[in-house]
Amino acid sequence: MKRASRFHLGLAIAWGVAVATLSVAQTVLPTALRVETVVSGLSSPTAMAFLGPNDILVTQKNDGRVRRVIAGVLQSSAVLDVAVNTESERGLLGIALDPDFDHNGQVFIFYTEASGVDNGTALGNRVYRYTWNGSALVAPQLVVGLPADLGPNHNGGVILFGPDDRLYVVIGDLNRDGKLQNDPVGPAPDDTSVILRVDRAGRGPVDNPFHDPANAQSAANLYYATACATRSAWPSIPSRPRCGTRRTDPTRWTR
Repeated sequence: MKRASRFHLGLAIAWGVAVATLSVAQTVLPTALRVETVVSGLSSPTAMAFLGPNDILVTQKNDGRVRRVIAGVLQSSAVLDVAVNTESERGLLGIALDPDFDHNGQVFIFYTEASGVDNGTALGNRVYRYTWNGSALVAPQLVVGLPADLGPNHNGGVILFGPDDRLYVVIGDLNRDGKLQNDPVGPAPDDTSVILRVDRAGRGPVDNPFHDPANAQSAANLYYATACATRSAWPSIPSRPRCGTRRTDPTRWTR
């Protein structure tokens, strides 16, 4: 199955699961959509990626485990287990396969990293690149490091590859009140309320809209969009606008 087809099928299944979990008595629209249970036994699933038509990796928010589902059967062993801080909207939240996964086996994971054990001190929100060896995710490499405080909600966690082969990473406002939250006298841009666009190594492409060739260390080099509507950006909760400003530059705002 082609990657694009897997992506759209994944969206359809995720949307159906979300609808089904709200209430079995609710009317599903459109009426032609059929909601079926694909697998049971998962614990707080947040995101998934398709290794094949009947082979799915699923992230579990509260235990830091990535589970594998083959032909509707949840496998007994996790393919990855990381230490996560799970307070409120923190946890293991996002997963994306490299567009060239069939050749390089690379898988990207977004989670709130904890010190040592689950629910240890939150070290930050991280995107790591792993390699799939056929049965487990191994050889982690840090791609993007993001803040986790204040929080613990409005945390973000959505990641995906675009048709341009760039990785898009969404982080919420973490309950901060700075320039990126539309406060012109607040703290400077701090990697919150943004959508990042990076290459596989976590670098900002030169065609990013805020890229500054004169300042290679600028955090804004990674930004694809700075949006006051990027409030929560949690995998199953739509972002809600908290201000009415449209930005064209991460350091300049108008009211």
